[in-house]
Formats: sequence, structure tokens, C-alpha cells
Amino acid sequence: YKGTIICPDWIDDDSIECGNALHLSPTPELALLHNRGKLKECKVNIKDFSIYPGDIKKVRCRKVKVIGDIKKSKQNTKKKGKLK
Repeated sequence: YKGTIICPDWIDDDSIECGNALHLSPTPELALLHNRGKLKECKVNIKDFSIYPGDIKKVRCRKVKVIGDIKKSKQNTKKKGKLK
């Protein structure tokens, strides 16, 4: 994925947990709970996402901008009490 991605079947409804959206998680670790594969860093406008209150580990998005790949060395890891 590159550039701006728009979900073709987006439904803006916070009662929907899955589907009809692009899905993002706030951390790589939470993203990996839902999918195994390459991780992408993305930006999303606050107007373009919906949060299902029963599962705040992810958001459903209408449109996202892909910034690039998240490399394993750049994922948040705890070392000596600090995030790297």
C-alpha cells in the first residue's frame, strides 16, 4: 500500500466492530493481535475514523495516508525503562 487509501464500502457507524472500513491500531503490538504481516505507519484525519466502544484496540477508518513500513527495529520496545 502506498499513498492515500479510501475504503470503497465505508459505513460511518460506531456500532460496527469489523468490516466496512480500513482498520488501524495505535501500536504495532495491538495491530499484530488482529493480523500477522507487514506493518504500515499511517495517518488519519479525526473526521475519517470511527471507534467501536467494545474494542478500543483498533479504529475503523474511511481514508488513511500510508507513510511507510514499520521496521522491527523501530517498533516500540522497552529497554532500561525507556521506550525506543
